[in-house]
Amino acid sequence: MDARQPDPKGTAAAGEGRIFPFVVNGQTGALYGEKPWSWVKIGFASAAAALVLLLVYFLFLRGH
Repeated sequence: MDARQPDPKGTAAAGEGRIFPFVVNGQTGALYGEKPWSWVKIGFASAAAALVLLLVYFLFLRGH
């Protein structure tokens, strides 16, 4: 088998009502497959991180 091609033995992750098959190259650790991105979850995580940064700024770094 060519080292650049993924091993046909893989696994799958379920998410959003779909199955996302992927394989991992055992020698290089490279991943092959489609990632199950959820833009809603990414948006909420980004908003939460921004809120935490604003709280830290206003509580600790702004000065009293």
